[in-house]
Amino acid sequence: MQVYNYNYEIMKLIKLFAIAAVAVPATVGAVDLPKDSIIQMTTAQMGRLYKTTSPARVGVHDPSIVPVTDADETTTYYIFGSHRACGRSADLRGWTWQTWYYGIPQANGSVTRTESPSNVFKTNQVKTVTVLKDGVPTSTNFGTYDAEAWRWTESNPSVNGNQWAPDVIWNPHLGKWCMYMSLNGDAWRSVIVLLTADNVTGPYVYQGPVVFSGFQWGTPAGQTYKQTDLELVLGTLSSLPARYAVGGYWGNRWPNNIDPCTFFDEAGELWMA
Repeated sequence: MQVYNYNYEIMKLIKLFAIAAVAVPATVGAVDLPKDSIIQMTTAQMGRLYKTTSPARVGVHDPSIVPVTDADETTTYYIFGSHRACGRSADLRGWTWQTWYYGIPQANGSVTRTESPSNVFKTNQVKTVTVLKDGVPTSTNFGTYDAEAWRWTESNPSVNGNQWAPDVIWNPHLGKWCMYMSLNGDAWRSVIVLLTADNVTGPYVYQGPVVFSGFQWGTPAGQTYKQTDLELVLGTLSSLPARYAVGGYWGNRWPNNIDPCTFFDEAGELWMA
């Protein structure tokens, strides 16, 4: 890591101002700057203008930073990253490790808090969505999507180690913190999911998939595009459309749906890159 020497730069800046004061005479009223108005400083005096700090650090890959301002107008910055890494800071310089939680809804309406992703992505909470049918917005059943089963890696079948690049944003329309996270799989078979929470550190509850990729793969046995929302968009299919059935060339034609980045534009529209 390259360390920026702030102390050296501050001293150069101070010396630059001192040189400028000597080289540039005051011209207001055609009066020269008196020599005794130039303040000379020793190295020790200049040294008291700054202090050396050693901010604490955390290791967060694929970072996303979000500020949270409390009622007392104190702002805390949270950084989220792959593999559930997370930290917090008051000044964006010194960081402390932070734990955040998943939430699993229970039959009685409560939410069980957990750090483990096991069973978190089995059942989405969103049950109905609005789609366009013949140009008319129509409410329809969303279906059930086991996002953990869809994403699959031969070397690491567990979702552990495949929770990539969560992006956290406050959604004022929902009144919720929204986490968009990619669950990575082999051969571009990944899915970006949405989880929501009342608190920035969770518990985050799985609401549903946002976008799938890699429709054509059948490993392990039984995996099929019918586990995705493709038919919700295209209607009932007897087979995977040719434009998606491209075998190992998926990455040459279609994206791998990972590492989301979301933002609201000036008109309040939510975008994902």
